[in-house]
Amino acid sequence: MAVSGHRLSRVPAPRRTSVPDQPRRTPVTDQPRRTPDHAARRREHLAVAARSLARHTGAVVLSHESAALGQGLPTYAVPDRVRLTRPEGARRNDHRTRVAVAGLDPAEIVVRGGLVMTSVARTVLDIARERPLPEALITADAALRAGLPREALKEALAQQSGWPGGRAAMVVVRYADGRSESPAESFTRGRIIQIGLPVPELQVWLPTSEGDKRADFYWEQFRLAGEVDGRGKYQTVDDLYDEHQRQTAVSERHEVIRWTWRQAHAPDELFRERFMDAAERGVRRIDLLRSAKRP
Repeated sequence: MAVSGHRLSRVPAPRRTSVPDQPRRTPVTDQPRRTPDHAARRREHLAVAARSLARHTGAVVLSHESAALGQGLPTYAVPDRVRLTRPEGARRNDHRTRVAVAGLDPAEIVVRGGLVMTSVARTVLDIARERPLPEALITADAALRAGLPREALKEALAQQSGWPGGRAAMVVVRYADGRSESPAESFTRGRIIQIGLPVPELQVWLPTSEGDKRADFYWEQFRLAGEVDGRGKYQTVDDLYDEHQRQTAVSERHEVIRWTWRQAHAPDELFRERFMDAAERGVRRIDLLRSAKRP
């Protein structure tokens, strides 16, 4: 049964680097380890960042993933090197820091925890211009969820007309959604968009025999609910039991597809095949329900 029939003040630009306008996809082998010491690694990075700022003179600020960590925003991974930006001078890359040269409007500079860094909007766009869509959405979704107005992103993007990676940043601004509740959800949705699959509705309440239950993703045209199992989502045995009960209730009336962090990193073809198989099962369920209603 084919699924395709269902409607599956302007500042200077940064100096060009080898980063392409359309960032590379995230290879399966590049996926970061989600370990219990992740929070410790974030704290360690910020400590190193503070020392890096102290070593540099002139107008230099934390930027990109380093600024995101300073803002308390999630990133796909903790960077190996501290990311810094300054408005003039030469780029510098060594084993401890990566210094970019780009325009910095005073309104784009803030102080958090005693560290000077780019604003939330500028930070989101810096990451969006360099990183693949699934990775960039992790930070962009969280920024909107924390209260950043989408208009602030659009205004900041307008100030960066002609900058490298501008088209990629436009895509991130278009698809960023504060309803996404975890990095795993954001990354998985980014893969769905990147591969060209139908974009789901987020956090949809579905009627079940046990009352309304919420799904991370929902495709009404396929009667398909999507669930993403991120690290930390289930902290106790009770959490796991409640989730099992919820999934059982949802699956009575809807097809369900789940992604773990590893499954979200599957090669494109395998990712697409799993989704299409689930969508086809959903279409068959729709046809069966329609047949049952006929006199």
